[in-house]
Amino acid sequence: MSRNLFYVLPLPLSAPSIKARLAGLSILRIPDGVSLEYATVKKLLLSKIPLHSIVSPVYLFKQHIDPFNLKHGMSSLEFVSECSNQLTRTSDQDILISFAFRHMSVLNAMAIQNFYYDDFFERFNYVIDLKVALNTCAYFGNTRLKQITNLNQVAKDLGFKGDLSNQLNRTEALHFIYQHLLAQDPKIMAFLTKPRDKRLGLVVNNCYVYLDDKGLYVVKVIDVSADGRIVKVIKANSSEMVLDTINLDFAPLVAPLTILTKERQVEHKFDLNEVLKRLNEAKLNELSNKADDWVIGERDLPFYKSFFKHLNAQEQQVFERLSRHDLRTETNISSIANNSTKFSAFVMCYINENFPGACFDAERKNYLDYCNEQLKRRSSSVVQECQMLFDNINDKDTQSLALLKRISSYF
Repeated sequence: MSRNLFYVLPLPLSAPSIKARLAGLSILRIPDGVSLEYATVKKLLLSKIPLHSIVSPVYLFKQHIDPFNLKHGMSSLEFVSECSNQLTRTSDQDILISFAFRHMSVLNAMAIQNFYYDDFFERFNYVIDLKVALNTCAYFGNTRLKQITNLNQVAKDLGFKGDLSNQLNRTEALHFIYQHLLAQDPKIMAFLTKPRDKRLGLVVNNCYVYLDDKGLYVVKVIDVSADGRIVKVIKANSSEMVLDTINLDFAPLVAPLTILTKERQVEHKFDLNEVLKRLNEAKLNELSNKADDWVIGERDLPFYKSFFKHLNAQEQQVFERLSRHDLRTETNISSIANNSTKFSAFVMCYINENFPGACFDAERKNYLDYCNEQLKRRSSSVVQECQMLFDNINDKDTQSLALLKRISSYF
């Protein structure tokens, strides 16, 4: 089987949302079965931080990002275009591999911010979240780490020797972890490397084993979105039972009940029959008195899906025109790019960041006023984050202290 392994590691500036941004994305592409030295792509793509961006000091500090170093990055339109070029699969067998896939959703946010219809979660038939893989192995396999909190910690615990302050080395750590798991837990990795149709093929009323950051559960599917990517479930273990929504884009572990053998039930103190009995006897109106909670609604959709549902007919037309990325067709920019609505503010930010020369002075002033207002709204949370970081930093760690001072001065 001829396939390429696409290792990607995003650098988010805040929690995932439609307004979130990436500082950068590192990409490592290696033909399957060869060593790291035969990588065909090894790149770190960086994006500038525009004035309207939501930026979290905590996210910057934890990822060792000096925001002043991003001033030489690409515009977001250039960044998304290059990401699109680099994340083009070479065959249906290629695998997209990352750590904590939810942060990849920020790339979808940036695509929408730049009027792309692209959905990066749809590009690859095979995807693996190494954080999910490590958690799965901790419960059911041979690789049993005591903690699985972040990539750097996991890489060190497994014996990676590279400098993890370097983003490209962190991307190489993905390859190191993947190869380690292939060697130590081949059956689990084979199961997680399922094609898209099987990963999304969950059936209403069927029960599955589900693993998330909180622990081990059995879920009963009560609704599935039309495209199969979102499922509404009743989630249960021995101590709780709740309604939940699972986004299958993030490649979580959803496995047949047979994975919970009697030995594993004893090991994890999980009585499968008792939990199944509770699930089968569960009454939806006792879990929620709102019938809308029992089915998938707009509130259950990820932001990169719900965004388009909020657009009216006129806004859809504007999005379609701007998706061509040619402003020569726009004869009255101020009529579509202003802060009168959320969408027109969206357009205003896009044009001012990527085509500042197309804006008149008055339009530029409107944009700067909007950015100042947004910054004022976030100022208290930024101050709180910086203060929390200063309160908890080790004064003897001069390198981290210097970074934190630069992050603080950025705001």
